[in-house]
Parts: sequence; structure tokens; C-alpha cells
Amino acid sequence: MNSKSYIYFIDAANNIMRDDGVVESVDLEKYLSKVVDNISVNLGNYKEYKEAGPSTPPVLTYIKDIVLLLDSNENNTDQEYLDLEKDFFDRIAQQLYLAELDVQSNIDRLHKNVKYGTLILSCIKTSEDEVKFIIMKLEHINVITDVDYKLQNAFSTDIKKQELKLCVMTISSDDGEFDIESIFVSEKSKSDYWTGRFLRVIEMTTASKDTSDAIKEINSILRNIKKNAPEDYPEIQSSVTGYFSTHSRFNHQQFWDEIFENYIDNHPDTRLDIKEIKKKYSSKLASNKLPGEFDIDHKIVTQRMIKKTYALNKHFQIRRIKNHQDDSEEMNKEVIKIIKDQGDDNYYLKILIENNKIDKVRMFDYDNVVEQD
Repeated sequence: MNSKSYIYFIDAANNIMRDDGVVESVDLEKYLSKVVDNISVNLGNYKEYKEAGPSTPPVLTYIKDIVLLLDSNENNTDQEYLDLEKDFFDRIAQQLYLAELDVQSNIDRLHKNVKYGTLILSCIKTSEDEVKFIIMKLEHINVITDVDYKLQNAFSTDIKKQELKLCVMTISSDDGEFDIESIFVSEKSKSDYWTGRFLRVIEMTTASKDTSDAIKEINSILRNIKKNAPEDYPEIQSSVTGYFSTHSRFNHQQFWDEIFENYIDNHPDTRLDIKEIKKKYSSKLASNKLPGEFDIDHKIVTQRMIKKTYALNKHFQIRRIKNHQDDSEEMNKEVIKIIKDQGDDNYYLKILIENNKIDKVRMFDYDNVVEQD
């Protein structure tokens, strides 16, 4: 995935939103890298947020679409693709513009204006399975250049001095599905519209943050299991999701006992090393990266752990419409089985249906459609 940045000028007081297009600037890339580094070093200056729910906010939806698009179309220069990419970025900018127009209409009578400035939207790949998405509104200041000594609008590259509104989202990839792992926000001047009308996120409570932190650290262990013991991964991953979905409180010892202590490895040829997993788990507890005990926020569990769509192959997906906690008795039924055909060694799904009559089943075989009564 290539990093991509778009830049806009927004002045709600004068009904102006100018699209300055794709930015390919070495100086800007260095500045954005400095922003990412700054949030990791000065985490205490940022507040963590989560989706307001119940449905995914528009801006967060567009961001997921952008990341998926960039990941699946690396080095694609077709105009149709570029237009689609630009459209998603434009939609985010439009959401901010509309939010600031709303604010401006409310403060006009006070003879005040929303500060105009530059909006930077940037998608940066930071590792093989992680992306940072930066939304940054830099409020302009007046400067006199040393070239022609004329007054111009500009923004400072000094993060500590610059008046800005900043949101940095970490997006992780798992089996081609991208999930927003964390949302950090920083504002020099507090504005309710930035996190409310625009981003539509709310500040995390202690339970929300602890749940999010725990899922993040446990997922890192699961990714290692998936790499070294892929046959064991589905069962362990399902057990972890089940634990977070059916318990109201997390206890590190209870979690370990239920998931790993009594785990029966039915795949002796894999490299599942329980002792090594215990070492990493204990290390995360000792460093306080993994909270030892906390109330579980099930909204965070639904957003972060329970997939809604599963890829079967390059042609089809299957979508889940119930969460674990919606109906625990119903969800405990074995609704879908994966069966290996001994004849062709392929895997197939066997799905439990509620109706014993189906008028017509449409079976797709690539370009040929077969109908069965």
C-alpha cells in the first residue's frame, strides 16, 4: 500500500472549501511522520475515543473504504480507480465543511467566525499489517514571507505551537478485513463539533479503554499464534472472542485458565508453544500494557472482535447479522460447519437453515448459473 495525502482549504465563514488535490511533498511527509512519532511519545497529551455507535459513523466508514481501496489497488493508475479514491477523501472533507457550516450558522449572530485553515487527510502504512490515518485541521496564521515581504496565510510546522485539531487512527488488518484499533484526538482549542458533528466519536470511559487495550495486546498474541500454529488459531481465536462476549468482567488468571491452561492441542505437528505464549502474556501484564482486571465494555468487543463479514473465496462473502451477546443460547448452536471433501480435498460449508422448504436455490459456478428446485 502506498501512502497517500490529500489537502483542502476550508473557510466556513465565507462558504469556501477548496480542493488542493493529492500532495506529493517530501517536507509534508516528514511533517506527518513527526506527527505520528509525537503521538507515541506524548500519549498523555491525547485522549482516546471510540465510535459513538450504534452504527459506524460516516467518516470512519469512509476511512475503512480508503484503506481497503489502497490496499487492494497498490500502484493502480487507472483514472476510474483514482476518481473513486479521491471521492472517498472528498467525502471526509465535505463532512468537516458541513460541520463547520453548522457551527458558523450558530455563531454568526455573535459576530464570530470558525477559524479557517488547511485540512490534511493522510493514509500512511507503518507496518505490514498496520496503517495510520491522520485527520489534521491546521488553523492559519498571517506571516510575512522573506521572499517578497508580502502578507500570506500559512501554518506552523512546530506541533507544540501550531493551533490544530488532530485525529490519529490506527487501523489493523486481519485476513483482509480492516478494523480501527484506536482513535486518539488532540485539540489545542476544544470544539465539540470536531469529535461530535464531524468524527462522531465519544471519549472512552475506563472500562472502554481497558477493554480496548486488552483486545489490542491479546490480538498481538493471536497474530503470533496464527503465524506459527495456523491450525490452532481458529479455535483459540473463537474462544477468546467467546470469553469477551460472555463475561462481564475480565480477570487475567481466569482468562488464561479458560483459553490456554487446559487447551488440548490436536495438531501435534504445529509449533504452538504454550510456554512461550505464557511468557509473552505475563510480560504484557507486568508492563501494565494488559490490564489485569476490569469491567468489559461489550460495545468495544462488538466493534473490535466480532467480524460482520467473512471472506469465503474471491467470489463470495458470508455476513453475520447477530452478535454473541444478542442471543447467547441461539449463538451457541453450531450453525455453520466446515467440512473437508475426501474426494477433492476442498473445504465446504454446511449451513443450518431454519426453514425446511426453500423454493429455489441459485448455485453460482463462476459465469454459469445453475438453478435447483
